[in-house]
Amino acid sequence: MRISIIYKLLITLLTFPILSGCLTLSERPEASYYGARKHNARLGAASFQDEIRELEEKTGDKANLSVHSKSYLQLALLHLDHRNPSRDYSKALECLEKYAAVEPRAADLDEVQDWITALKEIERLQGEQDTTKKTPNSRIKEKRLKSENKKLNDEINSLKATVEKLMGDIEKLNALDLELEKKRRINR
Repeated sequence: MRISIIYKLLITLLTFPILSGCLTLSERPEASYYGARKHNARLGAASFQDEIRELEEKTGDKANLSVHSKSYLQLALLHLDHRNPSRDYSKALECLEKYAAVEPRAADLDEVQDWITALKEIERLQGEQDTTKKTPNSRIKEKRLKSENKKLNDEINSLKATVEKLMGDIEKLNALDLELEKKRRINR
């Protein structure tokens, strides 16, 4: 009987630290990714810029490293938020990279790294899109079209001058025809 009590006591003493360790792992601090998302959900569309300005001031506070790193995360999420009328993915990427550098052991680092990867891919695709808009072939075609357009405009101007000259000649011929008609009537 004594042995069973000792075993129960030992099991209880060993399982309590294990369970308490699991509980602390499952808790998410309010300033984490999820806490910042909850905070952003309360913002209206107009207050994003004010909140961004305030957080940018906090990121300069290097004396309190905890506030400094949390500000980077919150700032990145503000730049990414779908309700923000002026989203900026490059600034969000920059803030997330700074947060990952300052907090390398954060509980939400995996999610932050996922966001960093996605934002880098977005930037890469935007860069590709910008370069495909102006490929060397399109530049050559653009130059060719501009020169053809200039030639056509010159030809149009030349034809307009010819038309004006011909209209003047027609008026002169009409006037001459009228004079000849008057002389014929007089001669009859």
